[in-house]
Amino acid sequence: GISILADALTNNTSLETLFLDLHGSTSAGSNIFSRLLCDTSSINNIYLSNHTLQTIGWSDQFIDEGKYFSLNRQGKQLNPINHRLIPMCKILTHHPDLADMK
Repeated sequence: GISILADALTNNTSLETLFLDLHGSTSAGSNIFSRLLCDTSSINNIYLSNHTLQTIGWSDQFIDEGKYFSLNRQGKQLNPINHRLIPMCKILTHHPDLADMK
């Protein structure tokens, strides 16, 4: 169930906050949502990750993907029209060697 929801949210461009009523959720659910925010398996997958969600939680738990949520929030605040800044920051976080390219 959670993986289907996460897959559906990959191309989300409007939902910023998601609260679910899930009982018995595990760290596997957190890992799925972490991959949704920044799939580091390739540069292309980082680019295609969700850059809109800013909060995900259920019951009294919140997923702590602070750096990705912060990038999503800050990127929108810094440049609300051009959201390409967010994936570029995520890519450079995981591939700092690309910053040295000329």
